[in-house]
Amino acid sequence: MKLVVTPDQSDALKRTMIAANAVCDSLSAWAWDNQTFGQFPLHKGQYAAQRASSGLTAQVIVRCIGKVADSYKLDKRTQRTFQPTGAIASPKRRKKLADVLLDYGDRVQKSAYECDLETEARLRDLLARARPHLDPQHDTLRVYRICASCRSEVQAVGLDHARSVERVIIL
Repeated sequence: MKLVVTPDQSDALKRTMIAANAVCDSLSAWAWDNQTFGQFPLHKGQYAAQRASSGLTAQVIVRCIGKVADSYKLDKRTQRTFQPTGAIASPKRRKKLADVLLDYGDRVQKSAYECDLETEARLRDLLARARPHLDPQHDTLRVYRICASCRSEVQAVGLDHARSVERVIIL
């Protein structure tokens, strides 16, 4: 099954993700200032304020609180920040995943990579190396195949870092 969204729906989803990650940044700043990192204390201290100021639903705010609390579970020595459209919660995991992806291709945007994966074995190898750096409950890695005939149809606006290969997968 494939979910197909309209451009308006896509824009609304992106705005929600940006707003949610802004809430995560705000929650993280409060957690850092108060040295309070647990989910319940974050909820008690910030839920009402974030709900009132963000305009996001209760479910999204609760998920943001969980995302922030989870980001501090392994390391409380560094304040966490969240990329506006980032899908990987932990900066450490994001960096390790980026290192793996750069072994296969180039970064073309902050969280987008074009990788040469000529064979299924190379794709399986990339995924096997990436999995240890992903938390399936909080992170997302998407692989899109671009066939050779579709590759000539790719359009870029602005600085184009595209690779000139016949078979590309964008992550």
